[in-house]
Amino acid sequence: FSGPGWFVSIAYVDPGNYQADIQAGSTSQYSLLFALWWTGILSIYVQILCVRLAFYGKLTLSQAQAKNSTKASRYFHWAIAEFSTIITDLPGVIGFAIALNYFFGWRYYIGCCSSLATTMLFLATLNLSSGMRILEIAIAIFVAIMSVALFVEMDFVNPDVKALFKGWGYGFVDVNSSDIFSIAGILGSVVMPHYLYLHTAVVQSKAEKVNQSPDVINKAVKLCSVEPVLPILISFFVNMAV
Repeated sequence: FSGPGWFVSIAYVDPGNYQADIQAGSTSQYSLLFALWWTGILSIYVQILCVRLAFYGKLTLSQAQAKNSTKASRYFHWAIAEFSTIITDLPGVIGFAIALNYFFGWRYYIGCCSSLATTMLFLATLNLSSGMRILEIAIAIFVAIMSVALFVEMDFVNPDVKALFKGWGYGFVDVNSSDIFSIAGILGSVVMPHYLYLHTAVVQSKAEKVNQSPDVINKAVKLCSVEPVLPILISFFVNMAV
């Protein structure tokens, strides 16, 4: 049952999150770490709801919306979902182009086109019998590399540990009205709609492979509910490092 949580963790460590982290850190130092922490805890609960929908309802989030909508509103919801996915994926495409420009000197349009090519390559693996497992392993490796790199960089910076723990535990005592935009950025970059659609779909692929007796389903729900906790907690520490 391992794997879906690592898919979901990408939502918390993409360029949009880093921008929100940099903004919060540059304006408020460590005082908004509490917002990042509690948003992560909230997201764990939301991912558990996705697991329950996939196992008990045998539906993805998009299927559940379609089933409970009229035909007209169904297209409206679809348009909103597509627009939300495009907006939230734009930082990833642009970030990929910037990275290739930084490392290899490639022009930005080449990086954007390469992003399309790599996306199609990842999607092509889904046609393989173990395609989903390949994607899960690849993403777990990428998150591991990212985590190690950022923690090494954080060690170079020598952060104020006392202030860091204060911001994490009770930074809300130092919040002022100007921090509202940074907090909104943190909330917006963590709770991403397209990963709710993704999680229900990936978990449902696991649900189809298990015995459909109530006892087995209940056990599977417990395992799949626990599975995203570690990836999400790791993503919190990655964002803390940023």
